[in-house]
Amino acid sequence: MLARSIWRSFSRSCQLAFAATMAESAGAESALKKLGKTDPKKCTKELEKLFDFEQQELSCVSNRAKKENTIKFNHEYLNHLYELKTHLKDYCSSVGIMESKQMAVKEFLNEWKEMLNEQIKINEKRKECFENAKQKLSASIEEKRKKLAELKEQSQKLAETRVISTIKAQENTIALSKVKIRYNQLLDRIGKAGSAGDRIDAISEHLFKHYKELLSCPTCKVNPKNCALTKCYHLFCEECITKMFKTRNRKCPVCNTRVGPTDYHRVYF
Repeated sequence: MLARSIWRSFSRSCQLAFAATMAESAGAESALKKLGKTDPKKCTKELEKLFDFEQQELSCVSNRAKKENTIKFNHEYLNHLYELKTHLKDYCSSVGIMESKQMAVKEFLNEWKEMLNEQIKINEKRKECFENAKQKLSASIEEKRKKLAELKEQSQKLAETRVISTIKAQENTIALSKVKIRYNQLLDRIGKAGSAGDRIDAISEHLFKHYKELLSCPTCKVNPKNCALTKCYHLFCEECITKMFKTRNRKCPVCNTRVGPTDYHRVYF
């Protein structure tokens, strides 16, 4: 605003000076016309005066042009300074915004760093807990495997002892039947009466049938018992057991206990 007011005042003064010079030049022309009618000496003096006056006017014009150029240059320089000032203000504001953003980003990164460190600590604790639980679980699994192996051995031993006991019981029944048969034979030798002999024959035949049924397979009634199921310890012949496994009816015909293809054992009388 100050530069504009200076420029307006200077332009007005220049316009007034130019009007004055024009008026003076017009007066000089009129004076020259008058001098053309006067003496030559006076004319030379007047011409010298006019020459000096023109020289002064030229110097004034040159000085005025220099002043105008300096004022223009100053005005342009002031405008350039104002533009630089606005640019600097914008730059300072942008720098402040960038600094505030950088501080916010740094704070955000520090918060995230703290959160990540806490999460790492929590994950490490969880890892330790998982490792301890894994060790405990593996130890319990090993103990259970050992107990299962011991139970399997005990079950196998019990199965074998039960088979042996059943075989011994069958042997005892057979020996008892032999003793009874021998006793009957002795009674026959002693010489009982005929009715008694007939009765003894009927008893012996009944015992023979009884022990035959006892020693024969309950399924086919033909083959002798030579296989025992290890789960229920019922006796059958090998053919009936193989037929049962082939037809996939894997149940004991007597007690309907489920058995597998390896749950039987050979028996010899």
